[in-house]
Amino acid sequence: MKGQPVINTADLMPLAARIPRVSVKLNGKDRLGALKVRFGIGRDNYAVTPGLYKVGNPDSRSEVLVSANYKLSFDMLRKNLESLDVWILVIDTNGVNVWCAAGKGNFGTDNVVKSIRNASLEHIVSHRSILLPQLSASGIAAHKVKEQTGFRPLFGPVQAKDIKAFIGAGHKATPEMRKVSFPMKERAKLVPVDFMYQKYNLLIILASVFILSGLDRTGFLFSKMWGTSLFPILNILSAYIAGIVLAPVFLPFIPFRMFALKGAFGDYWLPFS
Repeated sequence: MKGQPVINTADLMPLAARIPRVSVKLNGKDRLGALKVRFGIGRDNYAVTPGLYKVGNPDSRSEVLVSANYKLSFDMLRKNLESLDVWILVIDTNGVNVWCAAGKGNFGTDNVVKSIRNASLEHIVSHRSILLPQLSASGIAAHKVKEQTGFRPLFGPVQAKDIKAFIGAGHKATPEMRKVSFPMKERAKLVPVDFMYQKYNLLIILASVFILSGLDRTGFLFSKMWGTSLFPILNILSAYIAGIVLAPVFLPFIPFRMFALKGAFGDYWLPFS
C-alpha cells in the first residue's frame, strides 16, 4: 500500500526465535505475588508486559491464545497449558482481568486488533485464527477483528482448565465449558481482598467507639473504655465479618434473590445468629 514502509519478510522470520518463552510451572515468586494480590497488596500494579509469548516449542501452525495482561489471568492460563506448544498474545488491559476489562472496553476489538498488528502475528503463524477467552466476548466484535487483521476470533471455554480439551476436540465446547459457575471455593478467594479493603475505615470506627466510650459527665475516664466499648466493638466486628466473609461464602443459602437484600440479611441477621 502506498505510503506504508516496505517490510522484508525474510527479516521478520527470525522474529519467532526472539519471542520470550514462559514456563507452565508457577514458581515461588508467582505464588507469593498471587497471595499478596489476594490480600489487596500491589493489586493495581500486578501486570504482565503486553506482547507475544511462547509456551513449549510452537511453530507457524500452533494455536494463538489471547490473554489479558493481569498477571493472575496470565498465570491461570499458562499453568493449564502443560504439554502444549502454543503462542500467548497478551493484550494491554491496564492490568485488569478479562471479564472486567471486556466490560470496561479495555479488552475490546480495537485493543485486539492493535495487539495483532504490534506482534506482526501474520508473520509468526501460517493460519488465520486466534483463540479468545469466552468472557471477553462482550467486548469483541469478531467480524471487525477479521476485517481489519484477517484473523478469525474463536471463543474458548470459560475456565482455563478446559483449554486443552477444547483444542483437542477441534475447538468444540461442551455445554459445561460454556457455563459460568461461582462455587464456594471461588467465592472464598475474594474474601481476603474484601476483608482488607476497608481495614483503615474499620480501625477508625473501632478507635472512635473505644474513645467515645470513655466520655462521662465528669469528663473522660480511661477505665470506663474497657467496660462500655466491648459490646459495641464486638458487634461492629461481627457485622463486618458477616458482611464480608460469611455472606459471600454462604451466598446461595441466604434468602432472597436480590443481592441488596442478601447483603442486608448477612449484615444484620448473621451477627446475631
